[in-house]
Amino acid sequence: SDPERRAVYRTCNFMLEKKMQPFPDFQSYLFSIISFIKSNQPKESFEAWQESIEKLIDSKNKKKFTDYLEFCNDLFSQNAIYVSNSVTWKPNSVDYQFQFDDKPYLVFPKTDLKCFSKEDSSIIYNTSGIYYPTLQEWQGKGGKVNWVRAGFQESQVFAELNTYKILVKSASYSADSVIFHNSIYF
Repeated sequence: SDPERRAVYRTCNFMLEKKMQPFPDFQSYLFSIISFIKSNQPKESFEAWQESIEKLIDSKNKKKFTDYLEFCNDLFSQNAIYVSNSVTWKPNSVDYQFQFDDKPYLVFPKTDLKCFSKEDSSIIYNTSGIYYPTLQEWQGKGGKVNWVRAGFQESQVFAELNTYKILVKSASYSADSVIFHNSIYF
């Protein structure tokens, strides 16, 4: 649309003023836009995302801006909040909102969060959370973990999470408290 096109022009002009380079800065930004459009996000999401881009450009930390664009490209093209050679974190929902206080973050009202690492995976079901891409940190609330892949029935052995934190560079996470259910022994 015309307003979206003007926002892209404004951002590109601002990037020029900041003396950003064609590669990787402009390339990452334009690839992110293409991935965003292909992901069929709503118009409001584009406006919020564009606002977070403009605020990050203005923050004078070029590395954070470049890393944020890389994150956005992975989010829009693979629906992944973190991708590396050793670990990948993916929410199953595309229902999220971009926000910005002093740093950008995404709010996921309800999702299953999957981790893929070393040819294995784990899932936190029915959780919600806030993801801070510049900190590479997920702050989650609620959710359920089971051990079906280990041969236990979902209704027999599972844990209900309260609040938890994930530093997405690793495949582990810690929860401040859980309720553990094991009807085989208890």
